[in-house]
Amino acid sequence: MVQYTDITEYNATSFTEASRTIDDIDTIVIHHWGDDNQRFEKVCEFFAGGPGTSAHFVVESGRCAQLVEFKDIAWHAGNWAANQRSIGIECRPEMSNEDFETVAQVIADIETYYGKSFYVHGHKDFFNTACPGRWYDQLDRLIDRVNAIKEGKVERGIEGVPAPLDKEEVSALRASWEKLQNAVDELGKEIDNA
Repeated sequence: MVQYTDITEYNATSFTEASRTIDDIDTIVIHHWGDDNQRFEKVCEFFAGGPGTSAHFVVESGRCAQLVEFKDIAWHAGNWAANQRSIGIECRPEMSNEDFETVAQVIADIETYYGKSFYVHGHKDFFNTACPGRWYDQLDRLIDRVNAIKEGKVERGIEGVPAPLDKEEVSALRASWEKLQNAVDELGKEIDNA
């Protein structure tokens, strides 16, 4: 079973020192770190090099580096109000099952640490960008996995984790939900007219 290792050797230089408390944070923002095939270490080094951007965490299969403390404000969402109330997580863009599971475990650990659940959004919810790429269509599934881990309904690790849905599967699922919603709306109209 895969557990993640905390990597502590990197520190971002672009962030705002603050004294945020649990009451100041209500959101986790999911990012992808750009193009496929970029290495975890290079992404961490990039943020440590002072590029004018940062994230609280960089995560991939089995590894998690915290670069900014929770109390401080990482520069990640492209939206100051969002930055002030969120924790930013940079994820491996390929989004393997192992990456997905590790990100879910990290979020479950953050929520357990704080004793509360957070809203989970993609970067593009706050800024005009394609980020978080493949992760965006899987955010609901990610939240479900986090909750299952916290509730003890699944063991930590990658066993039994289904592969992420591809775009066609997501489109088909959305179409079937729309069809179901239309049927419910029609039924509601019939009931109202009865």
